[in-house]
Amino acid sequence: MRTPLTASLLRAHTETPASSIPAFNKLFELASEKLSNTLARLNEVPVRVTVEGIVEATISTKQPQLLSMHQQSALGPLETLISCDRPLCFMLCEIGLGGTGTEPGFDSERPLSKIETQLRQQMLHEFAELIPQALTDVFDLKFDAIQNATPFELPNELSCIGGKLLVNAFSYSGEVQLYFDRKQLTSIADKLKLSVPNPNYAKEHTNAMREGLNDMDLFLEVSLPAEPIAFGEIGELCPGQLIRLSATTATPLTVSCDGKQLFSALLAKSKSRIAIRVE
Repeated sequence: MRTPLTASLLRAHTETPASSIPAFNKLFELASEKLSNTLARLNEVPVRVTVEGIVEATISTKQPQLLSMHQQSALGPLETLISCDRPLCFMLCEIGLGGTGTEPGFDSERPLSKIETQLRQQMLHEFAELIPQALTDVFDLKFDAIQNATPFELPNELSCIGGKLLVNAFSYSGEVQLYFDRKQLTSIADKLKLSVPNPNYAKEHTNAMREGLNDMDLFLEVSLPAEPIAFGEIGELCPGQLIRLSATTATPLTVSCDGKQLFSALLAKSKSRIAIRVE
């Protein structure tokens, strides 16, 4: 069945995917570093955090384990949602209480204990406090955050740009989900694109570098092919002795720079000076 050609279909296919925008990739990479720093406070256990990928999804804002945060910048607000899965809660309890990672797996069906719930909330809040600084570093724009802001009522569902941060410690693995309001985030990114002070900077910088390279002095080395000589003849050499070479004016020469061969050439003459002719 063919899909009818409509304006909305064209618009959907021409929008730039969030995963191909460098600023968004940098944002989630920086968020993974900050999450790793947050988890390092629980214990000296090495924790590895990686970004699984950037996705665009519709998120239910009424999940009880979800932490919502309202952020404000000079270019507009930005709603942020953070949550983690059950395996991460078990992992937090294990490394937070000094576990060694040798215990058997957890029962994923039972409800979270009070200490697991508290560790989850502590981790989410500490991680959330670092998100405004990550946004500031990426966009060079000041962000101020208010967690669980009651004056800002979120809709039941929110179209978001998000990333899943995979957490590994010992043999355990968990996941933190970090989402930003898609419309607000892309609006801020688009407004920042309009504020680039000099769009020709990259071209001018490249031209300046090219001119600088053109003025650099490089030293070329011209070499004849190697000549074999008996080991016993080396001790008989003395000042003023002539060594007959097998090379002629038609023998190719090697032209190198800093030990790297550039091209081949032949012997030539330029007025009263010896020269080479590049082949």
